[in-house]
Formats: sequence, C-alpha cells, structure tokens
Amino acid sequence: MRRRWQVLSTQDRIAVISLLVALLAALPSYLALRASGGGRPDQAVAVPTSGVPESDTGQALQLLAKYNWTATHVIWALPGQLSSEDSQLAQQPFLGGPDQAAAIATLEALLARRGGVKIDFIDTPQGVKEDSELRLVITGQHSSPVLITRMEARVVKRQPPLSETLFFGPPEGEGEDIQIAFDLDSLSPVARVFNDDGTLGEPYFATKHVTVGRGEQVVFGIKAFADRCYCEWEIVVDTLVDGQEQTLVARDGDDPFRTTAFTHSYETIYELDLARGQFVRLAPGSSREFFQGEVFQSKQ
Repeated sequence: MRRRWQVLSTQDRIAVISLLVALLAALPSYLALRASGGGRPDQAVAVPTSGVPESDTGQALQLLAKYNWTATHVIWALPGQLSSEDSQLAQQPFLGGPDQAAAIATLEALLARRGGVKIDFIDTPQGVKEDSELRLVITGQHSSPVLITRMEARVVKRQPPLSETLFFGPPEGEGEDIQIAFDLDSLSPVARVFNDDGTLGEPYFATKHVTVGRGEQVVFGIKAFADRCYCEWEIVVDTLVDGQEQTLVARDGDDPFRTTAFTHSYETIYELDLARGQFVRLAPGSSREFFQGEVFQSKQ
C-alpha cells in the first residue's frame, strides 16, 4: 500500500485526499438517516398501551383526599417533644374568646408542623376506637362513565403508636356521617361498610356499584381505624375504564396519610383545662382517666 501511494503523482494524491474528505463529510447524514429508519413510510410508531383512549388526556378520575379535621376536639399525638417556645405557645388561652376557631386552627397547625397526628375516635360498646377522618372527592374526567370496583388502604409503614407527646382536649359534639371505613390493623384493609353502632360491616364494594360520569362528583366520608399501630397509608382505587382495569392512588399531597392509636404511657401529656381555657402540661408521673377504665400516664 505504501509503495502504491509513493508511485502516485501529486495530482492523483490530491484527488484521493479530496474523495476521503467528501466521504467523511457525508457520514453524519448517512448515520442520521439510518437511525430514523431511512425515511420509509412503513416505519413503526409507538402507540399508547393504556385502556384510556388517546382523546382523553390524564386520568379518567380525579381523586382529591384530605383530612376532615373538625373543631369539636383537639386530640393529637406527636413523635417528639415540643421545644420550650412551642410549649409556651401551645399553653396559651384559646377557649371562650371571639377568635376561638382561629386560635384552635393556629394550635393545630403548630402541632401538625411538629409531626403530630390528629386522633379522632368513637365510643362503642366494645370501647374506644381511634381513627383518622378523611373526605375523598372523586370527579369524573372520562368521556364515558367509569366504574369503581374496589377501594382499599395500602399501608406503607407500620410501627407502634406514637408515644412521646399527647394533647388531649375532649370532644364537644358529633362529626358528620361516615360512609366507609378502613381497618388499618388488618392485613387487608379494604373499604367496608361503617355501621351505626361503630362496627365495620361487609366490604363496601361487594354489593354496591359506584359509577362516575364525566363532570360528576362522588364524595366518600372515610374513617381509618388503628387500634394497635401508627400507620402511614394511601388510598388505592380500582376502576374499569372502557372495560380496561385502571388503578388510581390518593395521598395527602405528596405524603401518605398518618393514623395512630392511643398508648397509655406518654413522655409528656398536655390536658385541656376548661376552667382556664388552655392546655396545661401535667406533672411528671401524673395519671388521667380520659376514657372510662382507660388510664393515661405522663412520664415527664
């Protein structure tokens, strides 16, 4: 090869070099053409695999779930201790004034920022049952009706009840009616009928069919019970969209919902003093019977 190059004239060498330069310049366009399938009209096109038609953008249903906090009581469990500054703020008088509702909301916002979990409960013949109360609004967004076939609470974290700090302000009234309930202590917490006596009945969707049309809203009141755990969980909704199964998930924004049971020993307990209209920190070693036959003790 070297000898052949040497016998070439200068003019021939220039021609060879020019040809190589032209080939190198054309190489990127050739590779791009190969990558695009060569411009053939029969090249493959990606198609959606979802059961929802292309004409419908987004999910077939919109799920909006929020805690349904009421001002009937202020009962919270926290995973840690309050700072001295927070403790002073939490013990300010807030009952009886014209701004009582705003003061309660401010206190509960503080407890929520410190990782607290609000505890709802009902008093049944079998004793107190702790829960979180939620409101789930489902809005139809599909061109045809969507059938809800199943709903459950998917527990993503389970551990012993929160036991560092308890705020206990007794309830002053009844909450709104509840349609369904989850038993978070169960290994399969499907949505169940919530009976008037506080017991949980059969799986809700075993005998009921809920269909959501486009622009229609269906509202579920939910009680999620936890008698033995602190649980973080989300709502899973199974649906049929044009005959195709589709699963949707509702959370507390980007976070799971949080529910905790009572425990009978807390590092610190704050009790509502109705006469003074404020929470008061109990002395170390104090005990209180907040429910008949159930005593709560403060360690610090």
